[in-house]
Amino acid sequence: MDTRAGEGGGIVSSFHAHDGTIWKVDCASAAPRATLGHKVCTASGDQTVKVWDTRTWRCVHDLKGHRALVGDVAADESKIISCSNDGTIKIWDMKDGKQIHSIQQKASWVWCVQFDDDKLVSGSTDGSAVVRPFVWDAVEGGSSSSSSSLDRVKERDSDTEKCIIQ
Repeated sequence: MDTRAGEGGGIVSSFHAHDGTIWKVDCASAAPRATLGHKVCTASGDQTVKVWDTRTWRCVHDLKGHRALVGDVAADESKIISCSNDGTIKIWDMKDGKQIHSIQQKASWVWCVQFDDDKLVSGSTDGSAVVRPFVWDAVEGGSSSSSSSLDRVKERDSDTEKCIIQ
């Protein structure tokens, strides 16, 4: 690890984080999402998501489960959501790093993902944007959406410009 004073007195840290290209970094600093505190997530071409403690720059979770590059990650204080070119979206628990749920999307490449308190939105290389109802119960420590509500999909058909509800 290389840590040195940067311009303006800031700290610059450089270290080997993944064995593949890092496609996305999420500090969850943008409002209205809650801050991650001392955690940063990275998504990589090595098929993993890693969660880093920014005080020590040590990896606290090495999330494995995707079968292709992980192109995006979004996180808040309780959960991490990643998407991959294997066509899956995975939901992980921030506290223990365990996978909570996996969603297989129709598109082969799920390229981006974001969420808020009531929806999970993903974008794919086939031009589709998928919006799923999403309810998170932090007290229970897991998604309170039933499997059937997670499977209910609103999708914009790129050919007809109409929304599909499945």
